[in-house]
Amino acid sequence: MPEAPYNRSWLFRDHQDVGLAVEAVKLARVFADMKFVQAANPDSEWLRDWSRYVAYNARTRHALDGILFAYAVTPGPDGEPHGFDEARRMAGQLEAFILASPVLECQVFEHPTQGGGPGYIVALSAFASDLMATVSWALPTLYHAYQADEETPTDLRSLEEFIRRYAPARDAVRDLDQALSSYLRVWESGDARLQAPISILPTGDDGSQESEAALAEGNATHAACQTFLLAHEFSHVTHDHFNTEAIRPDLPPQSFLAELPDETRREVEADCAAFTLTMNTLLLREGDEPRVPDFPALKKTRLLSSPSRFPGKRRRQEQAQKDVRTLISNVNRATEACLSFYAVTELISAVARHRGNEAQALRFGKVSERRDAVRGYVQWVREGLEETWGVSIWNPEEARRWAYLDRYIDHLSQTLVPMLDQAPPSRAASVPATFRRGTSPS
Repeated sequence: MPEAPYNRSWLFRDHQDVGLAVEAVKLARVFADMKFVQAANPDSEWLRDWSRYVAYNARTRHALDGILFAYAVTPGPDGEPHGFDEARRMAGQLEAFILASPVLECQVFEHPTQGGGPGYIVALSAFASDLMATVSWALPTLYHAYQADEETPTDLRSLEEFIRRYAPARDAVRDLDQALSSYLRVWESGDARLQAPISILPTGDDGSQESEAALAEGNATHAACQTFLLAHEFSHVTHDHFNTEAIRPDLPPQSFLAELPDETRREVEADCAAFTLTMNTLLLREGDEPRVPDFPALKKTRLLSSPSRFPGKRRRQEQAQKDVRTLISNVNRATEACLSFYAVTELISAVARHRGNEAQALRFGKVSERRDAVRGYVQWVREGLEETWGVSIWNPEEARRWAYLDRYIDHLSQTLVPMLDQAPPSRAASVPATFRRGTSPS
């Protein structure tokens, strides 16, 4: 009998539970919406050969391995890294698969390992990560669009400069509305028969160097959102949140979690841990092989004003400067993934409420109740990284950027959601050229 197909671990193959991995593939098929798959991609080979799906799902196992590696070097409550022994143990208890459907909520299934111990299989919502990536990619554009409201041209020259700087961003927001509307229509209908969702992420289809670079950046944005969702469920497992009989540890009164109800506290814990794990996973997964930056060298290099005349020392300086750029980029990406998670859930809550589905609106709306607590944690982490890494990540502009995102979600809830009943607009011919990643944080 041929071996059942499954996704092999990249970093923890010797510790992977094959039975759990095979079960993950079985569950993927059980929960796949074949009408959705066929409508979204009529030429899909998944309908005839499920091993094609297994190959597609390999990136999910790759993301899980990245989280496990980051978990090993991330400090626990005692300040010490969890360690690779603990990561290897978790590698034998966890698997994940992508839901081939428009379902927006991730799920975790308990299933015993081959040794009889507890095992967990995460069903990851690709639809949610796509929506998050759309919002995340657009955040710099939103910043420029709303920044225009705070500047007033005083003469013709300043008016020309105003139009040059801000008009493309304002036009792009309309394209973003259209893209998000297309996703929401597919979610409501349950399949892609109306039309496939419109993505604003670059495709790299013209083959140019600039296009390929944009494609890589878009893929990184999507990977960050997927990692955040997976890290959230991973954190539930590592915090033993599925064990309802477990005794919750007492928290000191000064902890921002102390006053939260137990259910909300578990979710806030998972969100905060997911942000940290996402940040560390993106950082360590940069490049072909996992690598921990040389933080002492990084700090030392930041104090130097000019490159060394000695080749070896200059190479170390260049590597440290590259690490600084990587740190800032990935911290911003993790932050944007976290922000987009709350933006998407608030938007879905608004759609459900407009449809009269109060139970669903309440379920998604509960996520927004923990948004401010998690944002406070994200700000605290970003402010503290300067002491840890010697790199300043936080600046006063961050809070304003986050407020612009809230303002945009309010705009969608008030104007776009009520219009979903109308006929969808014609599909855009291509990705709007106005969407470009900015260099400013978040």
